[in-house]
Amino acid sequence: MCKQSQKGFSLVELLMYIAIVGAAAALMTGVLTNVLKVQTRESTSNEVSNQLNFVIQTIQRLVRESSLIDIETATTTS
Repeated sequence: MCKQSQKGFSLVELLMYIAIVGAAAALMTGVLTNVLKVQTRESTSNEVSNQLNFVIQTIQRLVRESSLIDIETATTTS
């Protein structure tokens, strides 16, 4: 009798490979989702910081350029 060589995968091997690839894909999707969430949170935080700095600088400039500021006489200043 001739010995036939089998080519291809058995059903069990195919299911195992699909399960391994699926688990790896799910893990990578979870990592990517978390990275995008952190990136969005960081960019939002940076934008808020930039806006706050702009507001503070604008207030400082307006106070510095003002010609008259009324302060009550009982108020202590530095």
